[in-house]
Amino acid sequence: MKFAWRILLIVGILIAGFGAGSDYLLPGASPGLNLPQILVIVAGVAISFSSFRLRRFDAPSLSARVRRKSVQAVLISLITLLILEVVLTVVGMPTFYPTEFSDAPLAEVSWWSCDEQGCLYKHDATVAACENGELRGRSCIVNQQGYPDVKDFTAVSETSRTSRILFLGDSFTRGFSADIGKSYVETVENNLPEALVWNAAIGGTGTNQAVATFANLGPLFQPHLTILGFYLNDFRDNLFPLDSKHRVFNEAGQMEVIRHYYLDDYGNAQKQPVIQALADFARAGRLPIPNTLERLVGNTRLGSLALELLDRLEGLAIPSERDPRLALETKTARELLHQLKQNAASLGSDLLVLIINQRRDLPRYDMRYELLVGLLEELGIPYLDTSTIVETPGDYAPLPDIHWNNSGHLKVGALLSDCVDSFISQGMLDDCSHVVLP
Repeated sequence: MKFAWRILLIVGILIAGFGAGSDYLLPGASPGLNLPQILVIVAGVAISFSSFRLRRFDAPSLSARVRRKSVQAVLISLITLLILEVVLTVVGMPTFYPTEFSDAPLAEVSWWSCDEQGCLYKHDATVAACENGELRGRSCIVNQQGYPDVKDFTAVSETSRTSRILFLGDSFTRGFSADIGKSYVETVENNLPEALVWNAAIGGTGTNQAVATFANLGPLFQPHLTILGFYLNDFRDNLFPLDSKHRVFNEAGQMEVIRHYYLDDYGNAQKQPVIQALADFARAGRLPIPNTLERLVGNTRLGSLALELLDRLEGLAIPSERDPRLALETKTARELLHQLKQNAASLGSDLLVLIINQRRDLPRYDMRYELLVGLLEELGIPYLDTSTIVETPGDYAPLPDIHWNNSGHLKVGALLSDCVDSFISQGMLDDCSHVVLP
């Protein structure tokens, strides 16, 4: 036993040192301790500490029993873990991190750009992409300015008596999952031919895009009414820069949208280097790309179980109302909504927010709905809650699509047409049913 405790001490020190220094020992690792490393360090320290306990036992018989039982315990543990890993592999349990990476380079699409005016489609490149089959359907509706409207946007005189309605928002407002001519914006336009309607919605964006779009188009259009379609994921999208997404082609020639930023624990957007493996990790929803030690753990099924469990425990440890990320989402949404209201008011435009809640047949409850209503009440912004209009799964496209189908769009469009018609005739939203005036 006199050498056994020394060997155990050295092994413990080596394990702890590996955990602490793996960022510098393993290729591709990034600096900074994470939970798997901390666990390895703790295990090494525990082994080293146990060596001093083992030093006290000098009796040969006790030493033999300790060695025998220790070997048995180690062998049983290893065999059990190995069998469990094989069983989980056979049943097809996915790993926490991707195990294989595509060799295809990330090829950027040619028809998308983001700058200080927000994200836009390049008209000529979009037309070419539609002609060669890269884009189709509603994605091929784009005007010269890069917005999803069949009309080119030209300056409108402030003295023009034509009622002007500007729509801002994301894929819901653009009309995804609705046939051409059946979106809620197109329904309003068809029902009110005497009004001039501009649809400036850009899919996959948040309220920060709407603010940038209004700054670009507001002075040009001088809208009487500005309608913002606010989907609940806008809370999160608002935390990212406008250029946070890459649109790339995968090895099958299909277009993918990959965000090259991630949010830290406090909601701050951190840029992720655009490398070849980014697409594979983004598809798995695992940004930032982990260091090599964490990646090795997450490539095993047992390690994946542990990481999934830790993720869930972390979510339970912080109540939603105390989540610093949610607090930043709320603060940012308030600032952007306030800014949009002020910008609209400076041009004499009323602002109406269309609340687009998540579909009711999804099990996950999102408290951001109450947060949004509270913000609109606080800021004094009129709103229309579409969850009272679109109520059944039959108003949505088949899952996993979360958008309205023709039925949902037509329901919202019909009610909104009455609201806009009332606004046009009276210059206010007071008599519009379903609109809440804080």
